[in-house]
Amino acid sequence: MTHAITARCLCGGITYEISGPVPAAYHCHCESCRRATSSPFTTWFTVPKQNLRFTKGEPKRFQSSPGVTRSFCPDCGSPVSYERETAPETIDLYAASLDDASLIRVGQHDFWSERVPWLTMTDELPKQG
Repeated sequence: MTHAITARCLCGGITYEISGPVPAAYHCHCESCRRATSSPFTTWFTVPKQNLRFTKGEPKRFQSSPGVTRSFCPDCGSPVSYERETAPETIDLYAASLDDASLIRVGQHDFWSERVPWLTMTDELPKQG
C-alpha cells in the first residue's frame, strides 16, 4: 500500500492516517486484547510509528501491563493503539477503526490457544500460539 489509509474512533474525536505499506495484520485472541475490547478477538495491523499521523485529537495512553502501552479516545472510549517496549519502532492499530478495512490483509491468528471456547473460525489462516 502506498496511499494514505485513514481511520477514526467512534465519535470522530480521534482521526489518523497511515502512509506507506502495512507490513502485518493479524487476529489476536489473547486474554488482554479480549478484555481491552470486550470482544472474542481483535484485529490489529502493525505500522512503523513514523508512518502514523494523528490528524485530529490525541488519544489517552495507559500502561496495561509491563512494557505495554495502550491508547483510547478520551471522549468515546474507543481503543486506538497498542505499543510494546520490545518493538519501539512500530505501533499496532485496530483494523476496525479503518475507514476502509479492505485495505489490509490479515495473515494469521495469534494466541490461538487463548481463544474463547465457543468461537469457531473456518478460515485457512495460520493459527499461532
